Amino acid sequence: MRRFPLLLTGALLAACGSNPTTNNPPPSPYAVSATGTCTNNLTQDRLCTVTLKVTDKTTGDTVTSQRIILQVSVPNSTLNPNQPITGTNGRATVVWTIFKADQVPGHTEAMAFCAPGPGQSFCRTSLSDPSSFTTTF
Repeated sequence: MRRFPLLLTGALLAACGSNPTTNNPPPSPYAVSATGTCTNNLTQDRLCTVTLKVTDKTTGDTVTSQRIILQVSVPNSTLNPNQPITGTNGRATVVWTIFKADQVPGHTEAMAFCAPGPGQSFCRTSLSDPSSFTTTF
């Protein structure tokens, strides 16, 4: 009889740990790719114009009206818009401004991005992801 409470407690703990949390968001069905260019002058703010394209991982089709979540490695930089949404072509353009005071010669900065799936409010970004957009001073 003593084993029943232990088994029940173990089963409850296992069940509680199986749901996704904000630390472990479910995978998104969408892929985001980026292309862009940056001004290259250390005496001014650096402006990077980045076009983000959202595609369905299964079909490869572009995804319209999709919100994109951004993360940048320079906390004092600005993003315009800071919460882009794809247009009818499945793309959104963002201007990333890195202020002159935050530019370190030889240092690389990154912009990470993701597109949450239907009904999701978050997704995982990673500044070290090979697909992140980077600029080196």
